[in-house]
Amino acid sequence: MKLKHRSRVKPHVPFAPMGDIAFLLIIFFMVTSVFIKEAHVDVTLPKSQDIAKIHDGQVTVSMDGEGVVWVQGRPCALGDVEALVSGELEARAENLVMLKIDENMRHEQFSPLLSALSATAAQLAWIGEQE
Repeated sequence: MKLKHRSRVKPHVPFAPMGDIAFLLIIFFMVTSVFIKEAHVDVTLPKSQDIAKIHDGQVTVSMDGEGVVWVQGRPCALGDVEALVSGELEARAENLVMLKIDENMRHEQFSPLLSALSATAAQLAWIGEQE
């Protein structure tokens, strides 16, 4: 008895939709990532020799050279800082607040901001540049 050997049809995997999937993944990751939170906040950072690197991604509070207070890149009144920062810290596991104050600001100008932040349960990390 002689058996006929059938030729097998090789499976065909379409690669045309792979480009669409890659394009959709790129768009997804661009939409869900945070590039620059505070591109419009103009703060000249003070310089010091005693600067240590910390991780980014926590709550950011800034005071620019004109005395405008920014919380997470949005301007706010000084009286609203405590409520906004407390609300931001509730959603996070770590209570670190990165504080950026323009180097030309005097202590009398930013001490009300420090008082408002001290009313929260935040740990302050002063941000500056290495000399």
